[in-house]
Amino acid sequence: MLSYAYLTMKNAGLSEETHSTMVWTILRSCRFADFNIRTAYNYGNHQVYESGGLAATTALFPEFPESETWARTASRSIKYHFEHELYPDGGYMERCGYHSVAMSFVMHAVTTIKVNKLEKMFPELMNAKTMRLIEKMHEWDLAMLSPVGTMPDFGDCGLSSHLRFLARGAAVFNRRDFAWPVRKLIPALLPLSIKAEKPTYLSVSLPSQFTVMRDGWEEDNFYMAVDHGPLGGQHSHIDTCGFIAYAYGLPIAMDSGIGTSYEDPRYIPVFRSLRAHNVIAIDDIETEKITERILWEKTGEIEYLKMLSRAY
Repeated sequence: MLSYAYLTMKNAGLSEETHSTMVWTILRSCRFADFNIRTAYNYGNHQVYESGGLAATTALFPEFPESETWARTASRSIKYHFEHELYPDGGYMERCGYHSVAMSFVMHAVTTIKVNKLEKMFPELMNAKTMRLIEKMHEWDLAMLSPVGTMPDFGDCGLSSHLRFLARGAAVFNRRDFAWPVRKLIPALLPLSIKAEKPTYLSVSLPSQFTVMRDGWEEDNFYMAVDHGPLGGQHSHIDTCGFIAYAYGLPIAMDSGIGTSYEDPRYIPVFRSLRAHNVIAIDDIETEKITERILWEKTGEIEYLKMLSRAY
């Protein structure tokens, strides 16, 4: 973010001392990120967005002598993370809104590389195989999207719109289905040249262990998302078989397990606990998050989802 800000303002009459300080700060940041990423693999979104940030900054400052090294480090890291931390459907294994953090930072890098025509510097990131993994992350985002354009707030996921992610995905991957909810809800996010087509499916039970039931792709359609998967990491909550639902463009069952911040003293004892979510609770027991989907069936207009909780 500092790099973007500096490049935006560098012709605004900054002093030589400011120019020197800014470039030195960016150089040191890239050196540290490169060292940190190469030193050890760290599971989760933190290293993914560090790698995405390094790739984007490298594409903004290709004149640095170390830029080729940074491009290789960032590309290999992103490729490795996405090859090992995504479900087959493109869902991120942390199983919460941090899917969008990992996806968005990498897409910052991808679009910056494309605009500056530096694809050859990043062969392991910009090749067809890695780009397909990133495209599948957008497919997961679309499948999970609520009728009003938000991601269901499972785990540490604030209730925020994901339409900007799909708008960018529609442009980069030339996907008209990604553009559909954007065109319906916030058309100004898309240029007129991008056409939109309604997705061809409705309800779906995903390998990442979420089931989404919907009767259409309009704002007033019925929607329910259910989490019947495992704990996905530190950002996942104890919400065994939890659900979120919308109807007529309004939320009718929301997840209340979101605190004001991680510093909130109630974050672990209250907001991550079983009773902060739409789940079945027995007595005063705090459960594990161990569950499995044992049936997913559609018969006519009725959809059946059967889950078995081994949480107690």
